[in-house]
Amino acid sequence: MTKLNVRVVLASAATALLLAACSQAGGEAKTSEAASATAPASTQAATFEARPDIREGVQALPRVVGDTPAIAAINADLARIDADTEGCEEGSYGRSVSQPMTGPGFVTYAMADEYFCEGTAHPSFVYTAITWDLSTGRRVDWVAAAPGLSGTRPDSEGQTLPASHEPTLQSETLAELYARKMLASTDAEWLGQCRELFTEETLADDYFKVWLDAQTGGVSFSADFPHVSQYCAETATMNEEEMRRFGVTPAMIDAVLAATAAENFGPKG
Repeated sequence: MTKLNVRVVLASAATALLLAACSQAGGEAKTSEAASATAPASTQAATFEARPDIREGVQALPRVVGDTPAIAAINADLARIDADTEGCEEGSYGRSVSQPMTGPGFVTYAMADEYFCEGTAHPSFVYTAITWDLSTGRRVDWVAAAPGLSGTRPDSEGQTLPASHEPTLQSETLAELYARKMLASTDAEWLGQCRELFTEETLADDYFKVWLDAQTGGVSFSADFPHVSQYCAETATMNEEEMRRFGVTPAMIDAVLAATAAENFGPKG
């Protein structure tokens, strides 16, 4: 072989090695991108800024820390709720706040309001839980987020509702699941007083409060019973298998399972 031919062969080999290296690097980059796209949700919790009480006994909602448009929208909604906090004209009112989920992906605020208005024999308790999507800044629409429940919302057209109002969900599927979970209670005394409320006929026209709950490990829900039956409105939770069965979005399932494992909720006890 001549020296010229040797140089040509060596040059061709070097070119081939270079192309192979570039191809491998490109492949690794694509593999890395694919792995990133299918990676599990981060377990990182959102951070919050505490606010002073609105007045004695009335807790303010902590604001989410961040400068994205979605977080700004959530904080604006939280500010509207705080500004719309009213009690009785005569009597006492208090509100405590907890956060059943603090990320990733979603945050849930729970408000326990207690009214003891003049002229009433007993105090009234209202529990409201609202889940926001950190990527959009909007409240979760449970009709769309869990299509397998075939849920519907009550007609609130023409009504003046408080800023904290969260539409409830009516669903025969959810009613059946709720009844089954309530009837499985081991609290014989409680069940003896409440059993009659957990029949298909009784629950058929009822609505349910629904929220994402890292503390209980899934989608929690409770019956929106009237005041006289509130004692029986215990909370139930869909586990992972039930969430998948009822079509809860995979991103939401991954997020709540990651949040439960990381204990992203507060207070802890």
